[in-house]
Amino acid sequence: MRNDGKSDTEESESDTPFRRKCRMTWAALIKCVYEVDPLKCPKCGGQMKIVAFIEEPNVIEKILRHCELWKEPAPRPPPANSLGPPVPVGPALDYRFFEQNCV
Repeated sequence: MRNDGKSDTEESESDTPFRRKCRMTWAALIKCVYEVDPLKCPKCGGQMKIVAFIEEPNVIEKILRHCELWKEPAPRPPPANSLGPPVPVGPALDYRFFEQNCV
């Protein structure tokens, strides 16, 4: 048993060659799409390592609020009132096409 509560077998199972390749593939896709290396430190240029993924929305919000990066979602506007004629529900024929093209 290690100091952090995980056994050596737990650590080796979580860092399999498949999982390492998935991490490399993820980083390559981000680099390709955004043209920036997600594992390169923006301050020193060194190689970073992923240590965790945070998935709980409340934890993400707390971190972003602490960093002053949280933005409240814009309120949803009210539905627009339709003042024009009703829109036909099904398909409608435009007879002007035949009048203009079938002489």
